[in-house]
Amino acid sequence: MDVGQRAKEALSLVGLPFKDFVRRPWSALSGGEAQRVALAARLALKPKVLLLDEPTASVDAASAQLIKEASLRARQELGTTLIIASHDWQWLYEICDAILHLFKGRIFGTGRETIIFGPWQKLGTEKWGKILSDGQRLLVPAPPNQEAAAVIDVWFVSEDGSTIAGEDIVLGGTVSRLSLERKTGQLFAAILVGDLSFTVELTSQQGKEHTLFPGKTIFIRYRLDQIKWI
Repeated sequence: MDVGQRAKEALSLVGLPFKDFVRRPWSALSGGEAQRVALAARLALKPKVLLLDEPTASVDAASAQLIKEASLRARQELGTTLIIASHDWQWLYEICDAILHLFKGRIFGTGRETIIFGPWQKLGTEKWGKILSDGQRLLVPAPPNQEAAAVIDVWFVSEDGSTIAGEDIVLGGTVSRLSLERKTGQLFAAILVGDLSFTVELTSQQGKEHTLFPGKTIFIRYRLDQIKWI
């Protein structure tokens, strides 16, 4: 296959007509078009591995969708392995076989944990935490320093907060997003508590017993002795 045909197919993959874009100068491209042309240049090489760093950041919604579709087609049609660095959690859950957190150059966790950043303040004699925008208190054990980041595993409690264990910290929040993990079929919910977002894994039983949807109020819990610092 000649270079022209490869370029034509690659531009088609990202939703750009060959005849309109093959001669267009870079200065005439919008941000979303430039991002898609950059992806097309890589796809023309039919790569075995494709590294994507925030591929949908700072582009319009239509370009973001086309970039996602082109990446998936590369995986399905070319057998390309995708390695994606992104904050687009919903997309990652839908397409990835594995998700990892990267923080300060270290890989840790499964990508399902919630990371809350400092600064932390002292709340009373022995308590540390944050006062959230809705007035609730996020409590943590004494941090190694005020700017440390806390890794918090949270669980779904109930819709009325009634299932509470003695050592648990319980917070009320609102479902902001539901995501289905592609590989396992596991359901995850993003819960907005004040100005913070928490990721909650739902068991199949909870999925059957509770009708969850964006905007619904639920309660989540966590334990102080299970918080990790990074």
